[in-house]
Amino acid sequence: MSAVIRPRGAAVAPVRRLAPASPAPQRRTSLTVVTDRRSARRRAGLLASVSLVIAFGLLFAIVAVQAVIAQGQQRLDALQRQVTVERQANQRLRLVVAELESPRTVAAAAQRRLGMVRPEEVTYLTPSGDAAIEARLAAQAAPAVTGR
Repeated sequence: MSAVIRPRGAAVAPVRRLAPASPAPQRRTSLTVVTDRRSARRRAGLLASVSLVIAFGLLFAIVAVQAVIAQGQQRLDALQRQVTVERQANQRLRLVVAELESPRTVAAAAQRRLGMVRPEEVTYLTPSGDAAIEARLAAQAAPAVTGR
């Protein structure tokens, strides 16, 4: 053996040793991952809670939409009843207007309110000469009056 001389108080350098060469890795086929059962239970509980909240939220939304639809249907029914009532009133008013516009009613009102009397005989006048030309021009110039 050889002796190494070194001064006093000198530090000794650590000796590096090489690690032995590792053998080729072997395949292990029977390995399984072990999970912490508490965390798995927590995750399952959290998932169940979130699922229940979502399910109740969806059910609440469906009930709310159904309520809105029911209210809309009630309003629609009320409006349809009102339309039916107004149509009946309109039909009655048309009948009243038709009765008031009838010639018999107009003649009776003229006799009663205005004191008009039916003539016993009707005389028609026929214009001649210049009066006939003026009457024809006046008839053409005047707008046509039509009944309803």
